[in-house]
Amino acid sequence: MTNTGSKSKLSNYLIPILAIIGIIASAELTYVYFNANFVSGAAPSFCAVNETLDCDAVAKTKFSTFLGVPLSVYGLFFYILVLKISLLPFINLPFLKEFSNPKSYIFSTASMALIVSAILAVISSTVIHKICILCYLTYLINLFILLLSKSGVSFMTHYTNTLKDGINVLSKPFWLIAVIAFSIIAASGLYYFNVSKIFIPKDPVYISNKPATGNTQNSGNILGAKNPKLIIQEYTDFECPYCSISNLMLHRLVSEVPEVQVVHYDFPLGSCNAKVNNTSHKHSCLAALYARAAEKQGKKWAMVDLLFENQQDLSEEKILQLAKKLNLNIEKLKKDAHDPLAMKQLKSDINK
Repeated sequence: MTNTGSKSKLSNYLIPILAIIGIIASAELTYVYFNANFVSGAAPSFCAVNETLDCDAVAKTKFSTFLGVPLSVYGLFFYILVLKISLLPFINLPFLKEFSNPKSYIFSTASMALIVSAILAVISSTVIHKICILCYLTYLINLFILLLSKSGVSFMTHYTNTLKDGINVLSKPFWLIAVIAFSIIAASGLYYFNVSKIFIPKDPVYISNKPATGNTQNSGNILGAKNPKLIIQEYTDFECPYCSISNLMLHRLVSEVPEVQVVHYDFPLGSCNAKVNNTSHKHSCLAALYARAAEKQGKKWAMVDLLFENQQDLSEEKILQLAKKLNLNIEKLKKDAHDPLAMKQLKSDINK
Protein backbone atom coordinates (compact mmCIF):
# COMPACT_ATOMS: atom_id res chain seq x y z
CA MET A 1 0.00 0.00 0.00
CA THR A 2 2.82 2.34 0.87
CA ASN A 3 4.53 1.64 -2.45
CA THR A 4 1.29 2.27 -4.38
CA GLY A 5 0.68 5.44 -2.42
CA SER A 6 4.20 6.68 -3.15
CA LYS A 7 3.76 6.03 -6.87
CA SER A 8 0.43 7.84 -6.86
CA LYS A 9 1.96 10.79 -5.04
CA LEU A 10 4.86 10.88 -7.50
CA SER A 11 2.47 10.86 -10.45
CA ASN A 12 0.70 13.89 -8.95
CA TYR A 13 3.88 15.86 -9.61
CA LEU A 14 5.03 14.17 -12.82
CA ILE A 15 1.77 14.61 -14.74
CA PRO A 16 1.74 18.43 -14.48
CA ILE A 17 5.42 18.49 -15.48
CA LEU A 18 4.65 16.39 -18.56
CA ALA A 19 1.68 18.63 -19.33
CA ILE A 20 3.94 21.70 -19.24
CA ILE A 21 6.43 20.00 -21.58
CA GLY A 22 3.49 19.15 -23.84
CA ILE A 23 2.36 22.78 -23.84
CA ILE A 24 5.85 23.92 -24.85
CA ALA A 25 6.09 21.26 -27.59
CA SER A 26 2.63 22.11 -28.94
CA ALA A 27 3.41 25.82 -28.93
CA GLU A 28 6.61 25.14 -30.88
CA LEU A 29 4.70 22.93 -33.32
CA THR A 30 2.20 25.74 -33.83
CA TYR A 31 5.08 28.09 -34.58
CA VAL A 32 6.55 25.56 -37.02
CA TYR A 33 3.18 25.22 -38.76
CA PHE A 34 2.70 28.94 -39.31
CA ASN A 35 6.35 29.48 -40.17
CA ALA A 36 6.31 26.71 -42.78
CA ASN A 37 2.99 27.69 -44.33
CA PHE A 38 2.71 31.45 -44.05
CA VAL A 39 6.21 32.95 -43.91
CA SER A 40 7.75 33.36 -47.35
CA GLY A 41 11.42 32.47 -47.42
CA ALA A 42 11.39 31.25 -43.84
CA ALA A 43 14.43 29.27 -42.76
CA PRO A 44 13.82 25.59 -41.96
CA SER A 45 12.97 24.86 -38.34
CA PHE A 46 15.44 23.13 -36.03
CA CYS A 47 13.59 19.84 -36.51
CA ALA A 48 13.88 19.86 -40.31
CA VAL A 49 16.91 17.61 -39.95
CA ASN A 50 16.98 15.64 -43.19
CA GLU A 51 14.83 14.00 -45.85
CA THR A 52 13.01 11.81 -43.32
CA LEU A 53 13.11 13.83 -40.10
CA ASP A 54 11.32 16.97 -41.24
CA CYS A 55 8.70 18.76 -39.12
CA ASP A 56 8.30 21.47 -41.77
CA ALA A 57 7.34 18.98 -44.47
CA VAL A 58 4.77 17.34 -42.18
CA ALA A 59 3.36 20.77 -41.29
CA LYS A 60 2.74 21.47 -44.98
CA THR A 61 0.57 18.40 -45.50
CA LYS A 62 -3.21 18.24 -45.23
CA PHE A 63 -2.83 15.95 -42.22
CA SER A 64 -1.51 18.79 -40.08
CA THR A 65 -4.97 20.32 -39.65
CA PHE A 66 -8.44 19.18 -38.63
CA LEU A 67 -11.57 21.25 -39.27
CA GLY A 68 -9.42 24.16 -40.35
CA VAL A 69 -7.31 24.27 -37.18
CA PRO A 70 -3.70 23.05 -36.82
CA LEU A 71 -3.50 19.83 -34.81
CA SER A 72 -0.89 21.45 -32.59
CA VAL A 73 -3.54 23.90 -31.35
CA TYR A 74 -5.72 20.99 -30.26
CA GLY A 75 -2.67 19.58 -28.51
CA LEU A 76 -2.12 22.89 -26.77
CA PHE A 77 -5.65 22.87 -25.36
CA PHE A 78 -5.34 19.20 -24.38
CA TYR A 79 -2.20 19.77 -22.31
CA ILE A 80 -3.65 22.89 -20.70
CA LEU A 81 -6.69 20.81 -19.73
CA VAL A 82 -4.48 18.03 -18.32
CA LEU A 83 -2.46 20.59 -16.38
CA LYS A 84 -5.60 22.10 -14.86
CA ILE A 85 -7.05 18.72 -13.93
CA SER A 86 -3.74 17.55 -12.47
CA LEU A 87 -3.73 20.56 -10.16
CA LEU A 88 -7.17 19.77 -8.71
CA PRO A 89 -5.74 17.74 -5.78
CA PHE A 90 -3.79 20.82 -4.73
CA ILE A 91 -6.78 23.19 -4.96
CA ASN A 92 -9.41 23.27 -2.24
CA LEU A 93 -12.35 25.21 -3.66
CA PRO A 94 -15.98 24.39 -2.79
CA PHE A 95 -17.32 24.65 -6.35
CA LEU A 96 -14.82 22.00 -7.50
CA LYS A 97 -15.92 19.37 -5.00
CA GLU A 98 -17.85 17.46 -7.72
CA PHE A 99 -14.56 16.66 -9.45
CA SER A 100 -13.37 13.94 -7.11
CA ASN A 101 -11.51 11.65 -9.55
CA PRO A 102 -8.96 13.80 -11.43
CA LYS A 103 -6.76 10.81 -12.34
CA SER A 104 -9.73 9.17 -14.04
CA TYR A 105 -10.43 12.30 -16.11
CA ILE A 106 -6.80 12.49 -17.16
CA PHE A 107 -6.72 8.78 -18.00
CA SER A 108 -9.88 9.05 -20.11
CA THR A 109 -8.70 12.08 -22.09
CA ALA A 110 -5.18 10.68 -22.43
CA SER A 111 -6.67 7.45 -23.84
CA MET A 112 -8.32 9.41 -26.64
CA ALA A 113 -5.16 11.45 -27.20
CA LEU A 114 -3.10 8.27 -27.47
CA ILE A 115 -5.49 6.79 -30.05
CA VAL A 116 -5.15 9.96 -32.13
CA SER A 117 -1.37 9.81 -31.66
CA ALA A 118 -1.28 6.23 -32.96
CA ILE A 119 -3.32 7.17 -36.03
CA LEU A 120 -1.07 10.14 -36.78
CA ALA A 121 2.05 8.02 -36.32
CA VAL A 122 0.75 5.52 -38.87
CA ILE A 123 -0.09 8.32 -41.34
CA SER A 124 3.34 9.84 -40.81
CA SER A 125 5.21 6.63 -41.55
CA THR A 126 3.01 5.10 -44.27
CA VAL A 127 1.44 8.06 -46.09
CA ILE A 128 3.62 11.14 -45.61
CA HIS A 129 6.87 9.17 -45.22
CA LYS A 130 8.22 11.93 -42.98
CA ILE A 131 8.84 12.01 -39.25
CA CYS A 132 8.07 15.06 -37.12
CA ILE A 133 10.31 14.84 -34.06
CA LEU A 134 8.19 17.21 -32.00
CA CYS A 135 5.04 15.30 -32.94
CA TYR A 136 6.54 12.04 -31.74
CA LEU A 137 7.61 13.77 -28.54
CA THR A 138 3.97 14.63 -27.85
CA TYR A 139 2.97 11.03 -28.62
CA LEU A 140 5.41 9.83 -25.96
CA ILE A 141 4.13 12.44 -23.51
CA ASN A 142 0.58 11.19 -24.09
CA LEU A 143 1.70 7.63 -23.39
CA PHE A 144 3.47 8.56 -20.16
CA ILE A 145 0.52 10.66 -18.98
CA LEU A 146 -1.75 7.67 -19.59
CA LEU A 147 0.52 5.29 -17.67
CA LEU A 148 1.01 7.68 -14.76
CA SER A 149 -2.69 8.42 -14.45
CA LYS A 150 -3.63 4.74 -14.30
CA SER A 151 -2.31 4.52 -10.71
CA GLY A 152 -3.15 0.87 -10.14
CA VAL A 153 -6.82 1.32 -11.04
CA SER A 154 -8.47 -0.71 -13.81
CA PHE A 155 -9.29 0.86 -17.17
CA MET A 156 -13.02 0.40 -16.69
CA THR A 157 -12.94 1.97 -13.23
CA HIS A 158 -11.38 5.12 -14.69
CA TYR A 159 -13.94 5.30 -17.49
CA THR A 160 -16.80 4.60 -15.07
CA ASN A 161 -15.61 7.30 -12.67
CA THR A 162 -15.37 9.80 -15.51
CA LEU A 163 -18.85 8.95 -16.78
CA LYS A 164 -20.46 9.04 -13.32
CA ASP A 165 -18.83 12.34 -12.39
CA GLY A 166 -19.77 13.77 -15.77
CA ILE A 167 -23.42 12.88 -15.26
CA ASN A 168 -23.29 14.25 -11.72
CA VAL A 169 -21.74 17.54 -12.86
CA LEU A 170 -24.30 17.99 -15.63
CA SER A 171 -27.07 17.59 -13.08
CA LYS A 172 -25.95 20.88 -11.53
CA PRO A 173 -27.46 23.92 -13.33
CA PHE A 174 -24.26 25.98 -13.09
CA TRP A 175 -22.07 23.34 -14.73
CA LEU A 176 -24.75 22.39 -17.26
CA ILE A 177 -25.00 25.99 -18.47
CA ALA A 178 -21.21 26.30 -18.49
CA VAL A 179 -20.79 23.13 -20.58
CA ILE A 180 -23.52 24.16 -23.04
CA ALA A 181 -22.01 27.64 -23.40
CA PHE A 182 -18.52 26.23 -23.93
CA SER A 183 -19.82 23.70 -26.48
CA ILE A 184 -21.60 26.41 -28.46
CA ILE A 185 -18.52 28.65 -28.47
CA ALA A 186 -16.23 25.76 -29.44
CA ALA A 187 -18.55 24.52 -32.20
CA SER A 188 -19.01 28.05 -33.56
CA GLY A 189 -15.26 28.62 -33.55
CA LEU A 190 -14.53 25.36 -35.35
CA TYR A 191 -17.24 26.09 -37.92
CA TYR A 192 -15.80 29.54 -38.55
CA PHE A 193 -12.22 28.30 -38.89
CA ASN A 194 -13.29 25.42 -41.13
CA VAL A 195 -15.29 27.69 -43.45
CA SER A 196 -12.98 30.71 -43.46
CA LYS A 197 -9.82 28.57 -43.72
CA ILE A 198 -7.79 31.39 -42.20
CA PHE A 199 -5.32 28.85 -40.81
CA ILE A 200 -5.03 27.01 -44.14
CA PRO A 201 -2.35 28.35 -46.51
CA LYS A 202 -3.68 29.73 -49.76
CA ASP A 203 -2.20 28.85 -53.11
CA PRO A 204 0.97 30.91 -53.41
CA VAL A 205 1.33 33.77 -55.87
CA TYR A 206 4.42 33.25 -57.95
CA ILE A 207 6.54 36.20 -58.95
CA SER A 208 7.81 34.26 -61.94
CA ASN A 209 4.32 33.89 -63.39
CA LYS A 210 4.23 37.60 -64.18
CA PRO A 211 4.74 38.29 -67.88
CA ALA A 212 8.14 39.60 -68.88
CA THR A 213 8.19 43.29 -69.71
CA GLY A 214 10.77 45.82 -70.79
CA ASN A 215 14.34 44.73 -70.31
CA THR A 216 13.49 41.47 -68.52
CA GLN A 217 12.89 37.91 -69.61
CA ASN A 218 11.27 34.86 -68.16
CA SER A 219 12.10 32.08 -70.57
CA GLY A 220 14.14 28.90 -70.73
CA ASN A 221 16.35 28.61 -67.69
CA ILE A 222 16.91 32.38 -67.50
CA LEU A 223 15.09 34.83 -65.25
CA GLY A 224 15.70 38.56 -65.04
CA ALA A 225 17.55 41.16 -67.09
CA LYS A 226 18.21 40.67 -70.81
CA ASN A 227 21.43 42.68 -70.60
CA PRO A 228 22.52 42.05 -67.02
CA LYS A 229 25.32 43.64 -65.08
CA LEU A 230 25.32 40.65 -62.75
CA ILE A 231 24.62 37.01 -63.63
CA ILE A 232 23.84 34.53 -60.86
CA GLN A 233 24.21 30.86 -61.76
CA GLU A 234 21.97 28.74 -59.58
CA TYR A 235 22.52 24.99 -59.17
CA THR A 236 19.53 23.56 -57.42
CA ASP A 237 17.66 20.48 -56.20
CA PHE A 238 13.87 20.55 -55.96
CA GLU A 239 13.83 18.50 -52.75
CA CYS A 240 16.37 20.72 -51.00
CA PRO A 241 14.67 23.03 -48.43
CA TYR A 242 17.47 25.58 -48.65
CA CYS A 243 17.14 25.68 -52.45
CA SER A 244 13.47 26.49 -51.98
CA ILE A 245 14.40 29.49 -49.84
CA SER A 246 17.05 30.52 -52.36
CA ASN A 247 14.48 30.34 -55.14
CA LEU A 248 12.22 32.82 -53.35
CA MET A 249 15.11 35.14 -52.59
CA LEU A 250 16.34 35.13 -56.19
CA HIS A 251 12.85 35.86 -57.51
CA ARG A 252 12.63 38.83 -55.19
CA LEU A 253 16.10 39.96 -56.20
CA VAL A 254 15.39 40.02 -59.94
CA SER A 255 12.07 41.77 -59.35
CA GLU A 256 13.72 44.52 -57.31
CA VAL A 257 17.10 44.84 -59.04
CA PRO A 258 16.64 45.16 -62.83
CA GLU A 259 20.34 44.61 -63.64
CA VAL A 260 20.39 41.03 -62.29
CA GLN A 261 19.90 37.81 -64.23
CA VAL A 262 19.50 34.32 -62.76
CA VAL A 263 20.49 31.26 -64.77
CA HIS A 264 19.00 28.04 -63.44
CA TYR A 265 20.88 24.73 -63.59
CA ASP A 266 19.78 21.43 -62.12
CA PHE A 267 21.92 19.53 -59.65
CA PRO A 268 19.58 16.91 -58.15
CA LEU A 269 20.88 14.73 -55.33
CA GLY A 270 19.22 11.72 -56.88
CA SER A 271 20.03 8.57 -58.79
CA CYS A 272 20.80 10.51 -61.98
CA ASN A 273 23.72 12.27 -60.30
CA ALA A 274 26.89 10.19 -60.38
CA LYS A 275 28.76 12.86 -58.43
CA VAL A 276 27.03 12.11 -55.13
CA ASN A 277 27.05 8.95 -53.08
CA ASN A 278 24.06 9.76 -50.88
CA THR A 279 21.15 9.93 -53.33
CA SER A 280 18.70 10.88 -50.58
CA HIS A 281 16.36 12.96 -52.75
CA LYS A 282 14.61 10.17 -54.60
CA HIS A 283 12.26 12.37 -56.63
CA SER A 284 14.68 15.19 -57.43
CA CYS A 285 15.73 13.84 -60.85
CA LEU A 286 12.12 13.30 -61.89
CA ALA A 287 11.18 16.81 -60.75
CA ALA A 288 14.04 18.31 -62.75
CA LEU A 289 12.93 16.43 -65.86
CA TYR A 290 9.38 17.70 -65.50
CA ALA A 291 10.58 21.27 -65.02
CA ARG A 292 12.48 20.92 -68.30
CA ALA A 293 9.41 19.46 -69.96
CA ALA A 294 7.33 22.41 -68.73
CA GLU A 295 9.88 24.71 -70.36
CA LYS A 296 8.77 23.39 -73.76
CA GLN A 297 5.29 24.70 -73.00
CA GLY A 298 6.56 28.06 -71.76
CA LYS A 299 5.96 27.34 -68.08
CA LYS A 300 9.42 26.46 -66.80
CA TRP A 301 9.58 28.99 -63.98
CA ALA A 302 5.96 28.52 -62.96
CA MET A 303 6.65 24.79 -62.65
CA VAL A 304 9.89 25.48 -60.76
CA ASP A 305 7.95 27.50 -58.19
CA LEU A 306 5.27 24.84 -57.79
CA LEU A 307 7.85 22.10 -57.37
CA PHE A 308 9.62 24.02 -54.63
CA GLU A 309 6.36 24.85 -52.89
CA ASN A 310 5.38 21.17 -52.84
CA GLN A 311 8.78 19.60 -52.28
CA GLN A 312 7.48 17.41 -49.45
CA ASP A 313 5.80 15.26 -52.12
CA LEU A 314 7.28 15.18 -55.60
CA SER A 315 6.01 11.84 -56.76
CA GLU A 316 5.05 11.72 -60.43
CA GLU A 317 1.38 11.65 -59.51
CA LYS A 318 1.76 14.84 -57.48
CA ILE A 319 3.82 16.57 -60.18
CA LEU A 320 1.11 15.86 -62.75
CA GLN A 321 -1.47 17.35 -60.39
CA LEU A 322 0.65 20.49 -60.20
CA ALA A 323 0.97 20.55 -63.98
CA LYS A 324 -2.81 20.60 -64.31
CA LYS A 325 -2.86 23.80 -62.25
CA LEU A 326 -0.71 25.37 -64.95
CA ASN A 327 -3.01 24.08 -67.72
CA LEU A 328 -0.18 22.15 -69.33
CA ASN A 329 -0.70 19.47 -71.95
CA ILE A 330 -0.21 16.47 -69.68
CA GLU A 331 0.47 13.86 -72.35
CA LYS A 332 3.07 16.05 -74.04
CA LEU A 333 4.57 16.88 -70.66
CA LYS A 334 4.97 13.20 -69.75
CA LYS A 335 6.45 12.40 -73.15
CA ASP A 336 8.96 15.25 -72.95
CA ALA A 337 9.91 14.42 -69.35
CA HIS A 338 10.68 10.81 -70.21
CA ASP A 339 12.47 11.63 -73.45
CA PRO A 340 16.05 10.26 -73.26
CA LEU A 341 17.27 13.61 -74.58
CA ALA A 342 15.88 15.32 -71.47
CA MET A 343 17.93 13.03 -69.23
CA LYS A 344 21.00 13.68 -71.38
CA GLN A 345 20.52 17.45 -70.99
CA LEU A 346 19.98 17.05 -67.25
CA LYS A 347 23.25 15.15 -66.87
CA SER A 348 24.93 17.88 -68.90
CA ASP A 349 23.84 20.38 -66.22
CA ILE A 350 25.15 18.09 -63.50
CA ASN A 351 28.53 17.73 -65.18
CA LYS A 352 29.09 21.44 -65.85
